[in-house]
Amino acid sequence: MKTLLYSYIMRNDEGFAPNPYYGVLTLATCKPQLRKNSNVVPGVWIAGWLGKNTERDGKKYGSSEHKLIYLARITDKMSIASYWEHYPQKRPKRNSGSIISNGKCNKCGSRYINANRIRENDVYYGDNIYQPKFKNAIKPEDFILVSNSNYHNDGSSQENDIKGQNVLICEEFYYFSCEKPLIIPFNILDKIRIPISQSGTGWKTIEPIDFISYVRDTVNIPSKCPILYNKLI
Repeated sequence: MKTLLYSYIMRNDEGFAPNPYYGVLTLATCKPQLRKNSNVVPGVWIAGWLGKNTERDGKKYGSSEHKLIYLARITDKMSIASYWEHYPQKRPKRNSGSIISNGKCNKCGSRYINANRIRENDVYYGDNIYQPKFKNAIKPEDFILVSNSNYHNDGSSQENDIKGQNVLICEEFYYFSCEKPLIIPFNILDKIRIPISQSGTGWKTIEPIDFISYVRDTVNIPSKCPILYNKLI
């Protein structure tokens, strides 16, 4: 089977979508077309890129250059109702302590940033925010929104989030953040199809082997290492 990569521009990077904590990166909210796409299955890679207007905590980190916020390989794809049951550690909690240090996630020296992403002292964190009212819940009205620290807390995103139907589970991932995105050499970047603006599913690249290898190798380079990662090979 050919290696596939779906790339998209990220509007916000709050550590919520994707959520790279507890040793596994998950995409449970936003990007409904990507999560629902029948071609986005285990084994496929997804990449979030810095755009001209990418924000975090209201601050703009946008760039006209394509820089990598994260790369992840999908290892499982499950319904939102199943995600609630199987990943209780991803449910929002108050005063849960340092969630980055839990699980099997690695952090890399000076590139590890805590800042306001966790807000450990007084907020809820985690992307498992939709509690099903019954086992096979599928419609927006079938779920209860759990209080959380993100803008999804007001309920305005519930219909759009549930429309995606699935949660993407990525056990192998490399999360750099919009604050310290990875610059990709042009000879590698030139082979990757990246949209210039927001797109539903993102743009597909076939056999992005050099790109994946380059990102994987950054875990051994202190100046380029992801702030959070889980390398399986």
